[in-house]
Amino acid sequence: MTEWRTLCQALLNGPCSSILLEMAESVLRQALQDTTACPATCGSFDGVSWQLNPALSVSSITPSPLLLKSLAPWTLLDSIWLARVAQPATGHLPAACRLLRIYTETVGIDYPAESPPLRYRAQLTEAGMTLPPIDSPEFFYAGFRKPALKAAAMALIFMHRPLRYAPELLGYTLAHLGREPEPWEDCKLRPIRLRHQVWVREALEIGLADGMSKTRIDAGWRLYIALYEVIHEDCRSREGQPSPTREDQFATLIQTRRSHALGYHQNIRLGDKSLDEWLVNAHKDTRPLLRALHDSPLIDRACPASSRLIRAMEFGGPMFGVFSPQERENTLAWIEDPRSPGCTPNHSTPEAGSPNNSCPLPDFEQSRVKPARSYRPRTCDLYLALLQSESPGDTPPGTDRLIQNILKRTHRLRLLGFGDKPFAYTPEALTRFVETRHRNEVGRYRPFKGTPKVDKVFCQWAILQLAPAILVDGAWLAGISTAAEKLGPVRRHLLKIYVDELGHGREDWNHPNVYRRLLESQGLNLPNFTTEAFAHHPALLCSAFELPVYLLAMGLMSDRYLPELLGLNLAIELSGLGASYMRAIDILRHHGMDPTIVELHLSIDNLATGHAARARDAIVLYLEEVRQREGAPAVDRVWKRIWLGYQSLHAATLCLSMGIVGRYVLHQMGWQVARPSALLG
Repeated sequence: MTEWRTLCQALLNGPCSSILLEMAESVLRQALQDTTACPATCGSFDGVSWQLNPALSVSSITPSPLLLKSLAPWTLLDSIWLARVAQPATGHLPAACRLLRIYTETVGIDYPAESPPLRYRAQLTEAGMTLPPIDSPEFFYAGFRKPALKAAAMALIFMHRPLRYAPELLGYTLAHLGREPEPWEDCKLRPIRLRHQVWVREALEIGLADGMSKTRIDAGWRLYIALYEVIHEDCRSREGQPSPTREDQFATLIQTRRSHALGYHQNIRLGDKSLDEWLVNAHKDTRPLLRALHDSPLIDRACPASSRLIRAMEFGGPMFGVFSPQERENTLAWIEDPRSPGCTPNHSTPEAGSPNNSCPLPDFEQSRVKPARSYRPRTCDLYLALLQSESPGDTPPGTDRLIQNILKRTHRLRLLGFGDKPFAYTPEALTRFVETRHRNEVGRYRPFKGTPKVDKVFCQWAILQLAPAILVDGAWLAGISTAAEKLGPVRRHLLKIYVDELGHGREDWNHPNVYRRLLESQGLNLPNFTTEAFAHHPALLCSAFELPVYLLAMGLMSDRYLPELLGLNLAIELSGLGASYMRAIDILRHHGMDPTIVELHLSIDNLATGHAARARDAIVLYLEEVRQREGAPAVDRVWKRIWLGYQSLHAATLCLSMGIVGRYVLHQMGWQVARPSALLG
């Protein structure tokens, strides 16, 4: 039986299996059906804005702590449902571009100080609330009730299902941005909200013009409103109730730590039982344990601060680091409380986090697990399967094997002497390597004199072979998007690169779209790149799919292969600088072909402030995190993985490069390459 908080934790931080995703999707479907059966009182999404029913309001200018905390899981995840809306399969589409703008501004990709979820965290801190970081295993166990957790879960489910629930996600976003701000909300965020309202309305118009279902959009709109209303109803119902006592707070603390404490307290006796036995029995009712603890030698009533329980939480004590300073203060306050433990209410309350508040979801039968297929899919078929994967939990069979095969090939090529020579890592050594390589590449460039050896027909054929890779440009970073609080310095660098590859929310700047314009200008009209007709097209070499499949696979498995991904990213960004791209620009211009796609990379990948600089800085920051977390020896181990990822770009492009070079040699010998226009019919 799965709980709401367990579901939230898995959807945000993983692991997220296909089984969990199927269960989560059934929960979302049920919630949408329930909302349709009980429509909200605010009308449909045709309304420009909506306002919370005044009868449900629980605060005015100053928000109540209860409401602030209840909204925290949802608000700290603001726009998380849009994190994957611009995937490799959809990032070029106009509606996805608008929604991507909303997401990037919400997480503060350029200006973190203006990020709504980060500003809400500051508001919580100002109100004296010290909730754990959102990616902490403790966050969703911090005493939130079912309405708060359910709202967070719905946002996270949408994040994992942005394509198949695109209409509902759009309606949900419309309701989120159409809500009239409450008086206590940060007024500095209102200009951002107004911009986002414009973009989501544009996305709505695009969706409706494309035939998107108004009924499904309306279902998403109503779901958001229903979730918001239920949170306020829950808070209003509790506003008149007595505040939790010190003992209530301590009981909550015991329940949240109980499962992790079992097994460590067999030698501590409280009466006739060990503390472990008391903890086992406390899952239903904490009162007997609290009574026994309060009357035990662990508590010094005359001098509470000298209690063995308190001293055990301090430096050198057996529980040092288990409890935060605030939790230690709450424990001390409980000892000082003069009330008898026997008079406290039952602590199996929703805020206590006991099994009575486990917020069960529909059970998911293991018999429904689909056995993994054992065959090895063809590269072109894996290309399609990866494009259709909305979430890491959808990663098709064979993906991990493909990555491992590329990395093994990289290792073998390295043994044969191919690629850049490895070096011992220091930040200075990495910077020196990057700058030296850049200077050498630029130094190799010589302007053409006369006519280039590559004629226009062969140039068109080569452009065609690069289409599968460039039409998924940025795919290796598609898994970086997440909640604002989870975007540390490393991920922010990577996300900035990814967003730039997608045109920063501008479909005319989107790199795959720029390449589409080049193809169309040459009459190279390929089928839609997400279809079998494209993947099996006779004009495309099989090897043309090896690199994009590797990039797509890395994007889905970025959590597992983050070191290799950092190295691969550096190799890709450095490859866009220097002689190769400068010569390509000259060739395209000579043949009257638009060189914008190459010029874009030559400029945006620059080593001063561009992608190459960000790729280098991301590695330095990541390895510094490793050093602080695991020590200096771990840095060398992780650096070897990063370097393997760096060299893997050559291994992933080897077959295609050999195919293009081989065709070029034959072409120079007089063998004519078929005109691409003829190949395309």
